[in-house]
Amino acid sequence: MTASNIPKAFVIMPFSKAASKTDQYDALDSDDLETIFEVVSDALKPNYHVKRADSANDILGEIMIDLDSSDLVVADLTSLNPNVM
Repeated sequence: MTASNIPKAFVIMPFSKAASKTDQYDALDSDDLETIFEVVSDALKPNYHVKRADSANDILGEIMIDLDSSDLVVADLTSLNPNVM
């Protein structure tokens, strides 16, 4: 497969903090969330170009574009983050 025809996977998740809404687990910080992204990304990379929107100037705009153009979307709803939902 060439780079242009590799399917795209978009991971949407919190990227700075994820707190439990039910206090069933400790809050996750950015390092914890980075580890989660790395695990998901490593699992998908053999078959997908993996991306997440956490470094763009217009994050909402980038999310809308990536949701529309991706072949697969993985959403981490761990903290019931409204920005992810």
